[in-house]
Amino acid sequence: MRHTPFLIVMYNWKLYKRKKIEKLTSLLIIYFIFFSIKCLNLNKLRVIFFSVIVELREVATMTKTKKVYVKPTVKSATGPSMQCN
Repeated sequence: MRHTPFLIVMYNWKLYKRKKIEKLTSLLIIYFIFFSIKCLNLNKLRVIFFSVIVELREVATMTKTKKVYVKPTVKSATGPSMQCN
């Protein structure tokens, strides 16, 4: 089975509880670079990047304060599974 960057990110997201957030963040940045090279659509990429940054900040806040996780308010309409034109 061929591993795409999306599968690598999702696999590491499942292992997140045992790993540091820096490794996940670096994999997400690699994933966004892959999409910027493939699609060259920086507006969609910027929206996705900011939504993931908001989500990572809330996850970091959740792990520090041990509070219930609240879904991020900023969400991308396309999501990580966006299609290239």
